[in-house]
Amino acid sequence: MNSRTYYSEEQILADMHGVTRLRLRTWIEEGIIRPQQRGGETVFDEIDRARLELVCTLCDEFEMGDDALSIFTAHLDQLNALRADMARLMQAIAEQPDDVRAAIKQALK
Repeated sequence: MNSRTYYSEEQILADMHGVTRLRLRTWIEEGIIRPQQRGGETVFDEIDRARLELVCTLCDEFEMGDDALSIFTAHLDQLNALRADMARLMQAIAEQPDDVRAAIKQALK
């Protein structure tokens, strides 16, 4: 069962300081924010909200422009993908027999 919480565009605009309709739509068009479509409606999850908070902070407090913001978020996405890959690799190694794990450990020295 999916227990994720989703927010409408109107809820995001009402609840989040610094997020305007123009900013939100621009960030969606540029791929900086990637909400989902559910029942024909654009919805945002907690990860989208956290990303919006970060993007607002970068723009408002650090005066990061849209070009730099696109580059930053692309690198952030790459970092998150690498972390997920590393977690899967660590899980795969943990599932190996003791001798295989020892050989991997030795090879990394």
